[in-house]
Amino acid sequence: ESKLDAAAGVQPTRLQPTGGERAAEAKMKVSEEAEQQAKHERNVKRNRKWQRRYSAMLSAAEEERQRQCAAKTFCCRFAGAGCPHRPFLSKVGAEVHAQRHCEFNPDHSGHDHTSSAYVKVRVRTEDRALPPTQRSR
Repeated sequence: ESKLDAAAGVQPTRLQPTGGERAAEAKMKVSEEAEQQAKHERNVKRNRKWQRRYSAMLSAAEEERQRQCAAKTFCCRFAGAGCPHRPFLSKVGAEVHAQRHCEFNPDHSGHDHTSSAYVKVRVRTEDRALPPTQRSR
């Protein structure tokens, strides 16, 4: 741009401050720098806050994991048969689940709300052994 101005013979005029004031550009520059500095400080403060929250969250998760590892848990009797239920903190809870609620308990064929997966599979297999005309639908 300055080459074009020089070629055209036009010299740019620079505005000089009057009364000992700084140029408008310099004032703008100082205000922009102050704004950027304030923005940077806000970002640093926000970043520290998030780092504190994140470290607190990590330490809480680590404490929870250690507490769970330290706690003795009891599994359902039918976990080996495929019961997906989470481990229990008390042995009584595991036994109650196994006796009353576990669908892998073969004694559940007569219960109203729970039917045993073991009994279902066994009945289905025995049903398939019958001729097609005698099978239950």
